[in-house]
Amino acid sequence: MPDKEFEPKIEFHAQAREELAESSEWYEDRKSGLGEEFLNEVESKLQKIAIRPNSFAVVHNDVRQASLIRFPYLIYYVIKSPVIFIISIWHKKRNRDGWKNRL
Repeated sequence: MPDKEFEPKIEFHAQAREELAESSEWYEDRKSGLGEEFLNEVESKLQKIAIRPNSFAVVHNDVRQASLIRFPYLIYYVIKSPVIFIISIWHKKRNRDGWKNRL
């Protein structure tokens, strides 16, 4: 059941939007259609975040983390009712603290 406090709107940090586009392009360059599959998985996870924003682990202060299944990426976000603010779409092999300068 969705969290009843609010119906969230999802907004992206400019760098998170760039990460999403660059990652999608990288996968598409590797195999036709793979970039779209990546975007579909991100969209699916964002829908789950929107439905149950509090169900993912807090990893730093009020920042939460959701992991993709097929692709090695983490979505870092904060809840600022009624907005869910996406801080980063972060590759798991990158320094896990690199996104913190966006806070």
